[in-house]
Amino acid sequence: MSQDQPIDVIIPVYRGLDTTRACINSVLTANSSVSFNLMVIDDASPEPSIQTWLDELAAQNTIELHRNADNQGFVRSVNYGMAQHPDHDVVLLNSDTVVYGDWLGRLQRCGYRNTDIASVSPFSNNASILSYPQPNCVNPLPADVDGAALDALCAQANAEQAVDIPVAVGFCMWIRRAALNAIGLFDADRFGLGYGEECDWCMRANAQGWRHQLCADTFVYHAGAVSFAEQATERQQAAHAVLLDLHPHYHNQVMAFQTLDPIRPLRRAVDRGRIGDHAAAHTVLAEREQEVDRLQAELARNREHLNLLNTELKHTRQAVAERDVGLAKAEGFVREREADIRTVEARLDKTVVQLEQVYAQLHQTEMQLNKTLMHRLRRIVRRLLKS
Repeated sequence: MSQDQPIDVIIPVYRGLDTTRACINSVLTANSSVSFNLMVIDDASPEPSIQTWLDELAAQNTIELHRNADNQGFVRSVNYGMAQHPDHDVVLLNSDTVVYGDWLGRLQRCGYRNTDIASVSPFSNNASILSYPQPNCVNPLPADVDGAALDALCAQANAEQAVDIPVAVGFCMWIRRAALNAIGLFDADRFGLGYGEECDWCMRANAQGWRHQLCADTFVYHAGAVSFAEQATERQQAAHAVLLDLHPHYHNQVMAFQTLDPIRPLRRAVDRGRIGDHAAAHTVLAEREQEVDRLQAELARNREHLNLLNTELKHTRQAVAERDVGLAKAEGFVREREADIRTVEARLDKTVVQLEQVYAQLHQTEMQLNKTLMHRLRRIVRRLLKS
C-alpha cells in the first residue's frame, strides 16, 4: 500500500451511454503521471448499448469489467470494487464526470503529503462545498473556459494547495488504503443505493483522527444525478436524516465550515487566473455578483429565521414565566394543604387518644355491669332453689 502501487479508479455504471462514454474516455486519455487500473462495475444496466460498449473495452483489456447480476446500487458496487485489490488506493468516480490532464497524479500527491489524510476530492462545478465558481450550487461551466482550461487554471493558480474539509464529496474521491482498512467499507445497509455514504465514512474517519482535504489544484466536471435524477432529492433527504441520526454534529460542522469558507481564497485565485484574459473579467464579475445576491438572499432568509426564533423564544419565555407563577401558586397551595394536613393529623392523634380513653372507660363499665349481672343471676338461682 504505497504510491508505487497502481490506483484503482472505480466507476459504477448504470444509465447514460453518452455521459458514461465521456467519463471513461476522459480517464483513459488523460495525461496521468501515475499508474492506474480502471475498474468499471456494470450495475445491471438496463441499457444494452452500455453493456455492449463495456464488453468491447473489456475485450481490449482497456478496463477491468465487473457485472452485477442484478442492480446492487452505488454503495454495494463500490464496496465490491474497493475489496478487489486490498493493496491499492482507490478513486471513486461517478460515471457522469469528466477528468482532465494529470488529475490522478495531483489527487495522489495531495493525499500523500500527510500520513493522516484519509480522502481527497477536487474542485468541481457541482460538488456542494467544493463547487466553483459558487459553492453549494450546481454551476454551469463558465462561458469563458471549458473544463480542461478550468482544470489547467486550478493547477496553475493553486499548485499543491489544499484545505482541510469536514467530509469529502463522493463524485470524485481518492481514498488511502490504510484509512480504508482502519475504518472499513461504506455502510451499504443504511445508505442503500447512494447519497450520504461517503459523509458517514468521513465522519467515522474523523472520529479516528483522519483528515479529508480539497485538492485545490484539480478540477473535475460533474453533471450530477444522471442515473437516478428523478429520485435524487428524495434520496438526499433520506440520507441526511440517517446521517444526523448517526452523527448529530454533522450538520453543525458543515455549517461552520461554510460560514468560515476557508476555500474562498482558492476560488479567488482561480478567478484571478481567468481575469488574466480580460475578456473573461465581465463573466467573473457577473459570477461574483450572483454570489453576492445569493449570499444576501441567504442572509435575509437567516434573519427571517432568526426573527422567528426570537419570537418563539419570547413566547416560550413568557409561557415559562406564566408557568413559574402558576408553579409558585401551586407550591403555596401545597404548603397550605400540608399545614392543614398536619393540623388534621394532630387533631386525629388527639381524638385517637380520647377514643382510647373512652374505650377503656367503656371496658371498665362493661366489666362492672357483667359483675353486677352475674351477682343478680346467682341470687335469683338461689331463690329458685329454695322454693
